[in-house]
Amino acid sequence: MRILLLGVLFLISACSSLSKEDCTATNWQKKGYKDGTLGVDSIKLEDYKSDCEEHGLKVNSEQYVSGHKQGLVYFCTYKNGLDSGLAGEDFSPICNPVDLSFKKGFEEGYRVFTIRKIKKEEEEKLAKNREEAKEELLRHLRSHHGDKECSFDSDCSQPGVCSFDRCEDSGETCQFNSDCRPKSGRCERYSRYTSFNDLVEINLCRIR
Repeated sequence: MRILLLGVLFLISACSSLSKEDCTATNWQKKGYKDGTLGVDSIKLEDYKSDCEEHGLKVNSEQYVSGHKQGLVYFCTYKNGLDSGLAGEDFSPICNPVDLSFKKGFEEGYRVFTIRKIKKEEEEKLAKNREEAKEELLRHLRSHHGDKECSFDSDCSQPGVCSFDRCEDSGETCQFNSDCRPKSGRCERYSRYTSFNDLVEINLCRIR
């Protein structure tokens, strides 16, 4: 029901002007009543007047206002106020002269909306801090044990390096990297807990 009301309100706001035919054929009593049941402020009447004046026509304001008041009786309920508050909408005093139960429902609904909003923000902040703590711990593990991740020991072997005709590892003479003995390594799992007690695990190569 609420989704339908919001959809109708959007359509009303999207219609920027009334045609000449609209101004001629409109039953202003019914128009006012419909706007009232949807919670449209009676200030909308000024827009209708402006539109119709462009066509040299007038709006029956008395009929519209009368219908609008009747429609507000249908709209200004505790339930509609509660739904409006729960949705975090801006409060409109349109119902104050008609039925204060709308305001009461809105205040209660908005209180719940605020609590939920604060809780959601706190949860999002906590989730962000936990993820940042995990990333920081992973950076710490990599800085102390090496950047290369692995699944098996075979992932950790490294080719020898021939630099300036000498093998970096053994110091033997060489011409190509293939002349030098490859380095072997082990794939080891490192596990640590963050300050939030979240377990962080990563497999890193430990070169022998």
